[in-house]
Amino acid sequence: MKKRDNTIIKYVSKSRVTNTLINTAFGVFVKLITLVLNFATRTVFIRYLGIEYTGVSAVFTDILTVLSFAELGIGSAITFSLYKPIENRDYKKIAALLNLFRNAYRVISCAIFVIGISLVPFLDKLITNVPEVKENLTLIYLLYIFNTAVSYLLIYKSTLLTASQQAYVISAVNLCVMVVRSILQIAVVVLFRQFILFLIIAIVSTIIQNLIISFKASERFKDIKQYKNEKISKDERKRIFKDVKALSLYKISGTVLNGTNSIVISSVLGANIVGIVSNYTLIITEIYSLALQFLNSVTASIGNLVVSKDSERQYEMFRIMNFACEWFFCVCTVCLYNLLDEFIGNVWLGNEFIISKWAVILICVDFYIKGNMTLIGSFRNANGLFVQGQYRPLIMAILNIVIAIIGAKTFGIAGVFLGTVLARATTQLWFDPFIIYKHAFKKSVKGYFGEYAVWLFILVFCSLTAKLLNSFIVINIPIISFVVHALVCVVLVCLMTFVIFGKNKVFHNSLTYAINIVKKKKVRN
Repeated sequence: MKKRDNTIIKYVSKSRVTNTLINTAFGVFVKLITLVLNFATRTVFIRYLGIEYTGVSAVFTDILTVLSFAELGIGSAITFSLYKPIENRDYKKIAALLNLFRNAYRVISCAIFVIGISLVPFLDKLITNVPEVKENLTLIYLLYIFNTAVSYLLIYKSTLLTASQQAYVISAVNLCVMVVRSILQIAVVVLFRQFILFLIIAIVSTIIQNLIISFKASERFKDIKQYKNEKISKDERKRIFKDVKALSLYKISGTVLNGTNSIVISSVLGANIVGIVSNYTLIITEIYSLALQFLNSVTASIGNLVVSKDSERQYEMFRIMNFACEWFFCVCTVCLYNLLDEFIGNVWLGNEFIISKWAVILICVDFYIKGNMTLIGSFRNANGLFVQGQYRPLIMAILNIVIAIIGAKTFGIAGVFLGTVLARATTQLWFDPFIIYKHAFKKSVKGYFGEYAVWLFILVFCSLTAKLLNSFIVINIPIISFVVHALVCVVLVCLMTFVIFGKNKVFHNSLTYAINIVKKKKVRN
């Protein structure tokens, strides 16, 4: 029997479950460390530089989030294209795809830099009530542009690690660089009150991080070096760019929903308001990122499953994972609704940083919808369903911008988030599940929506009940009060889940699957 090539096999031959476990565990660990460091950095930032700098940082970050639409979903298309050649150890195809990816990202880096600079004359329109900062706003903005542009130059090789279920390598590198970066940034803020130096450290960290990840990927996939000049066929290039065309609309939609709120708030209400709102979005983003670690870890596993298994097995895995996601985001949303103001006002920053209750409710609703749609998106990408429903994201983006601008002028902060919620609810919430059920699972989507309605009932019931119960629990020590109120929220959701789903097959399958993963038993793939 011919000896099998062991370069990629060494790293890919582990079971999907083992790879998922490693990626998830390490990813969650890194995110927990990231969460602590981000809160420490934000606290120091506000206390030593002021809320004005926080607002400027949030606006510029969101401007560059919008500019990142130039990536057009190429990363997702290439990752999807890599699943099969990695599974088949087709080094020539892998090298050809990476060469295409590298060239595309060089063009994207230049495009972001050029478009970003072209916006300099319009900064005064994007930031109203210009905050008093001692540094030049244009210089700050240019540093943000440079950091974003340079991030695309070497990171293309990370796709190899993601597609081969080695995301834990990326997480490890990110952790090491992030710890050093955060310590240095906190030091320069506390000792020198230097925002420019703060940004320079971020740029240097990005470059070092990408260099290390690139080296690690090259080290693990040495055999592709012999094909460094390989190019993909015209038919393959045509297929990829057809997917990119469809994905570009998803990319635009995502950047609009995630990147324009701060810009709208800044242009209508002022940059200082952005700084206050960004404290809420920081918490939301960090919690969402925790869930994303799991979903990113399993995306390659899903892709591997798509290549080698049938739609029925894929559907079974989706139901198990979807139940876990629904439970997780229900717990988190109930906690956020009850505890966001308490954490920011009593534990972290102070009551002067509290926003309106309706804004908080809408932020929580958006978090819940977005969270549950993330798994849907993972299955859509893994199945290569890019063209189907490609205009849905464009409609969602237009709705979000129009409603957010009108809402900001009419209802203030709450009106901005109303735009995001309505845009998601009227498009993504129903259309994306329909697409994967029709094309990936070949089943009716009615069962999904029925289960979703039950989870909505649990969400609303537990949110209101926890609010009532917590009103009777008065503890004068803020941190203890916060922990006790959080426990009430979590226990209430767990009880309701058991009461409603205790005899449900998916509930028991999810528990069994989770227990087997924890015990590292072999799970049927």
